[in-house]
Amino acid sequence: MLYSLKARFQKLATSFAFSGMTANHASLLGWLFVFLSTAALYFGLSKLDPGNLNSAWPLLAFPALVLLRLVFNALDGMIARANNAATPMGEVLNELGDIWGDTICYGILFFIPFVNAFHLALFLVCCWFAEFTGLLGRALPGHIRRQESVLGGKPERSLLFCVFAVICFFAPMTAMYINQFLLVLTVLTFLTGILRIYKIRKQTQGLSYQSHTLYGR
Repeated sequence: MLYSLKARFQKLATSFAFSGMTANHASLLGWLFVFLSTAALYFGLSKLDPGNLNSAWPLLAFPALVLLRLVFNALDGMIARANNAATPMGEVLNELGDIWGDTICYGILFFIPFVNAFHLALFLVCCWFAEFTGLLGRALPGHIRRQESVLGGKPERSLLFCVFAVICFFAPMTAMYINQFLLVLTVLTFLTGILRIYKIRKQTQGLSYQSHTLYGR
């Protein structure tokens, strides 16, 4: 699973921490690459021309920009932990940044004429569902941030979009299947959320639990 690769960034994160880069710097760079990858996806798809592949060159830049986004997204938390500067608010902002980054990056497809708005909206809802169920594990007994996936976690979605973008560059007519591609991703992302709910159920079995609200138990 792609989440397991995060551990390989630990040494890199430590070196960044000692180089003077802060978690905030990494977060800002992550957001820069969110917007750059969003622009690459939009301009690449909107300028697809079977007779002139050079016009869609941003599609080839898209995978590199997404990779850099994922790297800096992983590094911000790791640098914070390396510097003993991790905070609850930092974790909240990191999680919100993840899902809003995806929403912005893929939401730009609403402006591509041949993309079905309903299919795209359904996909984005399932992205929020998968991330929300992952966070529930952190809040419930056991306190584990669920990251299991059925090819529908954030890194897997990113990888599949990168592959699709490259295929579209070399075979522009493939872009016409983007709605079917979104439906497949929607199913995988939804199943990821279901899997995380199942794992939460297993995680909390036998553990005591008390529900609290602003007004008491």
